[in-house]
Amino acid sequence: MNYRLRVHPGIAPQWERLTAGGPMLTTPGWLRAMAGRLGGRTLTFVVEQGGEACLALHATVQPVPRPGEVFDLHHVLVSEAPALPLTEASRAARAELSRRAEMSGRAVPEPSRWTPNLLVMLPGYECLPVGPAATSPAALAVAVDGILDWAANAGIATVAFLYTRPEATALTGALSAAGFVAMPLSLTWELPVPSGGFDAYLASLPRKRAAEAGRELARLTANGVRLRHLPGDAITPVVPALARLRGQLVSKYRGGCDEGAERGRLESLLHGVAGGRAQVVLADAGDTVVGFALFAPFGDGWQCLALGYDYTDRRSRFAYFGTAFYGAVPLASAQGARRIGYGQGSARAKQDRGCVGTPLTAWLHSTDPELMATARTAASTTALIPGQRTS
Repeated sequence: MNYRLRVHPGIAPQWERLTAGGPMLTTPGWLRAMAGRLGGRTLTFVVEQGGEACLALHATVQPVPRPGEVFDLHHVLVSEAPALPLTEASRAARAELSRRAEMSGRAVPEPSRWTPNLLVMLPGYECLPVGPAATSPAALAVAVDGILDWAANAGIATVAFLYTRPEATALTGALSAAGFVAMPLSLTWELPVPSGGFDAYLASLPRKRAAEAGRELARLTANGVRLRHLPGDAITPVVPALARLRGQLVSKYRGGCDEGAERGRLESLLHGVAGGRAQVVLADAGDTVVGFALFAPFGDGWQCLALGYDYTDRRSRFAYFGTAFYGAVPLASAQGARRIGYGQGSARAKQDRGCVGTPLTAWLHSTDPELMATARTAASTTALIPGQRTS
């Protein structure tokens, strides 16, 4: 096949052509909006055939641990990782792994042992090959083997592909053949949108969950909160307020926030990703905005791009459910959207509100035998909560 791998610093110039018609997470606008989110040094691995690019993968070199992040290898592979949708038995088994290691006089490799590493992943927390050869076993085998060679030559012992979907069989076949350890680790969530609007949505939920949705909406009303829709051309004036709310959410989960950077990212999402077609659901308490959910139409559905809430205002309680689900569903339905994508996180909340989870798998390869042994042991005890909605 005469495939050849080239490595480009940053985003390769061929990326835009290779991603034409692809998922939103691969678009140049998304990458620009999310620039810096993964930290480290960005690289593009491009496979060429006959001098023409036919496949590309986005990667970053992670120089130091990033505690609590779902791209920090120590955190997601061996810790109890409370944000991941693991079963309680899995968390207990991970805790037991650490306890047994300590009793035997050794410790589970500490966070610094897992870096530097090469992380093959988009800043939307998925690994998606792009290009006409994205499903070619031969091209992907060249990519995987070449990536391992590049890492070895760069003095990087550990390579991780986070996170692959079940349908990525050609990529996962290449990873398995190259000796990577597989670990189902997360779920990405999608809500099927009924054509019958909010009533049809409630009817699709189990009876107890539908009743709970009614109670949550009533509590929002009792708190003086109303849900309001803003289309793309009306969003710009409220961006400063949205950035403040977004800053609170980021600070809550990451311990700090640059509000100016969040504002810039929101503006990039509005213009570079949503292309002026963004949809926002606001939670208003009088003249104060206490929460929002930002969506972009893409393909046959919507994608949730950003959320933000005022955690200092008690009236914001239940605003997440109101903006992200109850206010969004009737709007998406009226516009003919068939689904809403929410990504990872908040597994129980999403599942309870009708979302269906698709399992995502992490893949690890390391020339450090202790890291590989630890990953294999952790993989043998790791299991996800069921992703399908149950009654």
